[in-house]
Amino acid sequence: MTTAETLPGPVAADALKTVLMHEHVIVLDGEMRRNHPELRDEGNAHVDINMFVKGLTEGVADTGVRAGILKCALDESLTPGVERVMRAVARAHLTTVVHTSAPHTTGLVAQDVFRSEGVDPDARELDHSGDADELDYVRTLIDQGSHVGMDRFGLDLYLPGEKRIANLVRLLDEGLADRLMLSRDASCHIDWFPLGPREQVAPNWHFAYLRQQVLPALRRAGVGVGVEQITTMLVDNPRRLLTRGRPS
Repeated sequence: MTTAETLPGPVAADALKTVLMHEHVIVLDGEMRRNHPELRDEGNAHVDINMFVKGLTEGVADTGVRAGILKCALDESLTPGVERVMRAVARAHLTTVVHTSAPHTTGLVAQDVFRSEGVDPDARELDHSGDADELDYVRTLIDQGSHVGMDRFGLDLYLPGEKRIANLVRLLDEGLADRLMLSRDASCHIDWFPLGPREQVAPNWHFAYLRQQVLPALRRAGVGVGVEQITTMLVDNPRRLLTRGRPS
């Protein structure tokens, strides 16, 4: 029986339903806390477990979310430290997922590293690719065999939701559903911001946004047969990637 490895233990492949490949529960930045202890006020330091449970319950209701995997970050440039991590992950990989910066096209840099380490293109997922305003960059990543993360729905500061949906519809119309992963990159708590301002600046950045806004918009847009392409992105693609290379 093929399984996917998760934090609680292996999960049978056929038990994986909807999987959101890039989400967070709690984001705590160690560098921020070490360098700016004055920003660690009581509101930010307080961990309200009930708030997390409520946010997760409301956000993933009826989705059957199951799994996630380790990622490494590549923002504006490839520093020596990040490159060492990426190469170590590549050499040990069954599946390799990396944060990238679409405005700086660092997905192409990541592909160069993985290619030099012999990582199978089908084993790569390049996250935050959905921040790209123009799609030639995303198409290039896909043409080189990678899965791409359309995974910041709700973060309108990087790209408005209407543009994200329009871009996604175009990619789906081009028959690229089997290369796309959907998520929100959301969290119940992130200590980069005090409580309150995040909700004002990014009101759509929450766990329920994909289910409440994005999927209905895709269905209204008449994406192919609708359900099949959505299932491909949320069920089939993550299942294939998470169980890739594992014995059956």
